Amino acid sequence: MTKFGLIIAMLIVTEGAAAGPFEDGVAAYNNHDFGSALSLFRSLAERGDARSEVYLGYMFGIGEGVAQDDSQATKWFRLAAD
Repeated sequence: MTKFGLIIAMLIVTEGAAAGPFEDGVAAYNNHDFGSALSLFRSLAERGDARSEVYLGYMFGIGEGVAQDDSQATKWFRLAAD
């Protein structure tokens, strides 16, 4: 298990959530459209959306759709935690 493996549990979308940019990002991520997911999550994360910050942390942590970068992963996870 990677050091970010436990974060997967945080990536589950609750049922009945209203559709919006975050849900679009999740759908793009699940369809392996990482460029679209990155764009949507980054836009939301820069406005303080903790769920999107977690996704960005995970993507950077394992290098999914971006170059693997532990410092970027740590940055986004810390912002989400705050």
